[in-house]
Amino acid sequence: KIFFAGHCKNAFSQILVIGADGQKIGVMSKREGLKLADEQNLDLFCIAPNGKPPVCKIMNYSKFKFDKKKQERENRAKQARPDLIKEIKITPVTSQHDIETKINQSSFSLKAGDSN
Repeated sequence: KIFFAGHCKNAFSQILVIGADGQKIGVMSKREGLKLADEQNLDLFCIAPNGKPPVCKIMNYSKFKFDKKKQERENRAKQARPDLIKEIKITPVTSQHDIETKINQSSFSLKAGDSN
């Protein structure tokens, strides 16, 4: 199969093909590129449809999509949460030792710059 980046599905006559290992294979017809990809049981993904000629890469597209989603999930998890506010609850029955412990923990967090 051939996949396109974005919504561009132009019918290209000639494409620049890059192999699965990243090596430039050369300019060829779209049919020849698809045949090459099919021989390796991989997909042909058009990574730069606006290029002259358009650049297509032979790859496992489903693995590519999975890795991309996985990376996005990891990036979202690593993002700082500026809206996260830490609270310290102290009640009238909180012992003096517990108050000192909470003060030490909060001062350590503030010095370290933690938001966890």
